[in-house]
Amino acid sequence: MTKRAHVCSEPGCPNLTPCPIHGRKQWTPERSSGPAHAEHMALRRALLPTRGQGCERCGARGVATTMHHIRPENVPSAVLFLCGDCHREVDVHAR
Repeated sequence: MTKRAHVCSEPGCPNLTPCPIHGRKQWTPERSSGPAHAEHMALRRALLPTRGQGCERCGARGVATTMHHIRPENVPSAVLFLCGDCHREVDVHAR
């Protein structure tokens, strides 16, 4: 499987990550609060019962707990639920 490309999270920027202009936004405590985080968690809670039962990349059952963003949007078509191994393979910055 080929590695997925990620678009810069800065609105309107067409560059792939890591963006030469904006870099990659690092986790900060402020990013885990506020409306964007609340929207992310609401989407996760809504999708977890139906899509979070297995890895959407390798098919491993009962291990997919990471919601990986393909695009920087909080919509169902922009996320995948992945196991830890697949998440580290598609995102070199995965924690």
